[in-house]
Amino acid sequence: MGINVTELYLHHRGWHILTDAQCQTMMHDVHTIREFEHTLHVLDTKGPKIIIAGSGMVTGGRVLFYLEKLLGDERNTILLSGFQAPGTRGSLLASGTSDVKIHGKYYPVKAEVLQINSLSAHADQADLLWWMGHIKNKPQQVFINHGELQASETLRLKIKDAFGWPVTIAAMGETYDL
Repeated sequence: MGINVTELYLHHRGWHILTDAQCQTMMHDVHTIREFEHTLHVLDTKGPKIIIAGSGMVTGGRVLFYLEKLLGDERNTILLSGFQAPGTRGSLLASGTSDVKIHGKYYPVKAEVLQINSLSAHADQADLLWWMGHIKNKPQQVFINHGELQASETLRLKIKDAFGWPVTIAAMGETYDL
């Protein structure tokens, strides 16, 4: 997904304020990796590097392979961005856990773990309400299917109060007729 967004910046320059030169500078030393085999190559390549890998809460994907190899070295820094939901690997790392389970095996955490709370790939409550305020046709039903229960309940009430729309917090395993 990150690669796709980066390509959007390069191909749709009218959508942002970066100049052509800034876009080219941004991509000069960036190597995007789409294939898993290239992930393994990066892991085996010696020398310093900055790896930006997805799975915001460290729940799955190639980021786990990077962590298996890099967590045990105190020279490395793991930088988490955005909210880390309780019970996720990201939350455990952010809280200072001494080891973390990946692919059924525990790995010691010797790398420095830092967190930037201000970055998130998700819209916040205010952004969602702003966006909903621009919907022309009233939806028959709104479902909230992502988020902590307390925050979801607060958003449900705000949507109901602001727009009068029916709002349901979707429950795991439940089926809803549309």
